[in-house]
Amino acid sequence: MYTLLPENHVRDLIRNYRGRLIAVFLFFLSLMLIFGTISLLPAYIVARGYEREAQSKAKVADAERKLPQIQDADQRIQEAEFLYKSINSLKTPFLPSAVVTAIVAARGQGVIIDAFEMSHLPEGNQLNLVVRGKASLRDNLVDFKKRLLGIPGVTKVELPISDLAKSKDLTFGLKIMVSLEQFQ
Repeated sequence: MYTLLPENHVRDLIRNYRGRLIAVFLFFLSLMLIFGTISLLPAYIVARGYEREAQSKAKVADAERKLPQIQDADQRIQEAEFLYKSINSLKTPFLPSAVVTAIVAARGQGVIIDAFEMSHLPEGNQLNLVVRGKASLRDNLVDFKKRLLGIPGVTKVELPISDLAKSKDLTFGLKIMVSLEQFQ
């Protein structure tokens, strides 16, 4: 390039134009950043709101899913603690399995035991049992009652008359009183 200006002025002019070019470029770059930020800000706010809503729904769903399980586990723990305290509060220690085994051994043909309920009586070493089940015939149920009375330690067996109303397929609930001294 040919110019009539001295060389040092030419260098100053080139430096000035380069500085101006860089300043204009940075100005437009900053304008792009400002307009981009302004245009993306509403979308960011909306997306952030959706994210918070989804997180809160996930927390609620997680709490609802865990709540019944925790309550069920707490209930089972309380039942186990109650049974443990009931067994440990007895004056005469006994093995509940020995009582259950003796009753199951007295069960005859045609008698099915569904459930056992035990409760300790406060007046002594007595255990109150309720045995629920099904008997195929009335005679089988009466024989089961007689065998229960033959077990050492069984002091009383109550068979409600209403359980003997049918002659076949009987559902029964026997109330049995057991002296724990025989099952130590």
